[in-house]
Amino acid sequence: IISGNVAVTVAADYLEEVSDVIRESNYNASVMNACVQKAKDHGYTLSFQRYGSDTGMKQYVKIVLEYPYELPLLGVHGQKRKQKII
Repeated sequence: IISGNVAVTVAADYLEEVSDVIRESNYNASVMNACVQKAKDHGYTLSFQRYGSDTGMKQYVKIVLEYPYELPLLGVHGQKRKQKII
């Protein structure tokens, strides 16, 4: 159970880090693509959905992070998902 909680905590921290980087880059597409690659390197799947436009309208991004979740003693193996809108 502890390893499952650690996975959830690490994924939540990672999602916060990605959110900060994207916000600070002003939603730059190349930065977002770099975040997707970095997530793959960590064993995560990261995706984005953009809302709004660059021309006057406030821009929002929905970040979806999928990460592995396991409770070996209970035989639980799968994926979990965290989402955030920035």
